[in-house]
Amino acid sequence: AGLLVLLPLAMGCEGEPAGTDRMAAATAQSETSQPFEYAEVELSKPAVRVDEEDVCWFEVHYKFVKGTPGEHYMLTVTFPGTENLCLKPVAGWQLPGTEGVLKDSIPLQQTPITEYQMVLSEAETPMAGYTDISNVVTGKME
Repeated sequence: AGLLVLLPLAMGCEGEPAGTDRMAAATAQSETSQPFEYAEVELSKPAVRVDEEDVCWFEVHYKFVKGTPGEHYMLTVTFPGTENLCLKPVAGWQLPGTEGVLKDSIPLQQTPITEYQMVLSEAETPMAGYTDISNVVTGKME
């Protein structure tokens, strides 16, 4: 038969479980940490094309004018006058620096499209919701 060894729980100061002081320190640190600050981004040079299979390819240049890339972004591309919508989640690691180009594609549900709009938003956490942090760029299909 096996041997079962029971050890008492490690106790911290004055009979509190060990780690309580670490939890208090973590709580104090979170209370004194800096509040979340949204970045500011300038979008420019939007480009959109639709291929023969009704797939919309888009890109837009971005430049951080305040702050640096964080963790949670959403590029929203809309096509006024249609029900087409693209919500592209962008993780901070996907932004190679404070300037670059975001590219993607979506299948269109409704054609033709004549114009488009793009805006970038940021969230401290995705569950907290996104706040627009860029200008809105627009364009017309050629």
